[in-house]
Amino acid sequence: MAFKILFCSLVVLLVFLLHFATFASSTTSSVTATAEVGKAFYKEAEALLNWKASLDNQSKSLLSSWVGDRPCINWVGITCDELELGVSRLNLSSFGLKGTLYNLNFSSFPNLHTLSFTKLALWNYSR
Repeated sequence: MAFKILFCSLVVLLVFLLHFATFASSTTSSVTATAEVGKAFYKEAEALLNWKASLDNQSKSLLSSWVGDRPCINWVGITCDELELGVSRLNLSSFGLKGTLYNLNFSSFPNLHTLSFTKLALWNYSR
């Protein structure tokens, strides 16, 4: 009888340990995925802020909502995809910004599919 109780206790303990190991593994994967999304947002925000810094002062003031490292939260002209994996649209067509696209690092936006600068006054200069 004592052997049956010991055996059942060991089986329950083994099942618990396997369940805990599976939970810990899935939690680690979730944390890793969240960290990767965070890095992507930071990279996009950094690229947008660097580009904003290259614009003239009036244009910078028009983009005053561009602060912090979360472009999908209240940054004018920015739209993110439904899963919030990154910036999907950049629509600055009505702002009348003045500057160049030279300092906009397009490779920082893997989810960007729409870019609109209808009234962008581009400066032409050679480096």
